[in-house]
Amino acid sequence: MIKSNSRYYFFVFYHLFVLLLISGTKGVLYAQPNDSAKCRKISLWAGYATVYVGSMTVLYQTWYKNYTQTSFHWFNDNDEWLQMDKAGHAFTSFQLSHASSSIMSWAGYSKKQSILWGTFSSWFVMNSIEIFDGFSSNWGASYGDILANTAGAAMFFGQAYFFNHKPFSLKYSFHFTDYPEVRPDELGKTKIEQILKDYNGQTYWLSVNINDLISSFRPRWLNLAIGYSVKGMISGHAEDTPISILSQNYIRQRQFYFSLDVSPSNINIRMHWIKALLKTFDVIKVPFPTMGYSNQRFKFYPVYF
Repeated sequence: MIKSNSRYYFFVFYHLFVLLLISGTKGVLYAQPNDSAKCRKISLWAGYATVYVGSMTVLYQTWYKNYTQTSFHWFNDNDEWLQMDKAGHAFTSFQLSHASSSIMSWAGYSKKQSILWGTFSSWFVMNSIEIFDGFSSNWGASYGDILANTAGAAMFFGQAYFFNHKPFSLKYSFHFTDYPEVRPDELGKTKIEQILKDYNGQTYWLSVNINDLISSFRPRWLNLAIGYSVKGMISGHAEDTPISILSQNYIRQRQFYFSLDVSPSNINIRMHWIKALLKTFDVIKVPFPTMGYSNQRFKFYPVYF
């Protein structure tokens, strides 16, 4: 049985909400310069606790309540979706650790405390769903998901805690495909659902800032990026494709990309609102000319997103 991804779609929304909460909380409290560090820490942890408890309650009521509970067990889903779901876990864990560490620093924690607590709290949130899965007869805890979550968090932690800078970043890009028309229940009925569910349109990137590795390199904001995506994938396993669709001969293929990218933190701009806008590209890969490789063939894209 393929492990359903619906619960993770909910959790992606949750993570996005946390990022918005972090951003909004900072904006409100920055307007109150007399707030003490203690007050900020209380506000921070109260916000985290409220969102965490609320989201886990909704998650249980929506997905798990009506299924038989069993003893804790594991489920191996490492060969599903050509590992695109694992790339998504690593990306989300990395970015959530980054954002959480930022708000920890604002709340008054030291730099190393912020990185430590931000990374741990994000890792804990990401892996909480595996507890529910482990006790559900319909699913099981996935050690592959836990490893992917740990890898994303560790990638952020190792750079920020030990080396004081982050030349390596995990980013995301998306373009709409025709595959959801074939299987909308699995790949998304609406445009918003497709952004989360259609792996054929998702690309996960390892973006590397050249200046962080070679200090004399200019421009300081230029990155190199390596991307991973897939096409022809409409089910977790090829053999699980519905009979009505098999006749269309979809071929599941891995795709690799090489491109340029931008590091917003290395752009020297004094205007705060522009800096805040540019921080969006800490998460999203900037469109650039790209070289793709799939099925032993190269293909050039004038602009790829």
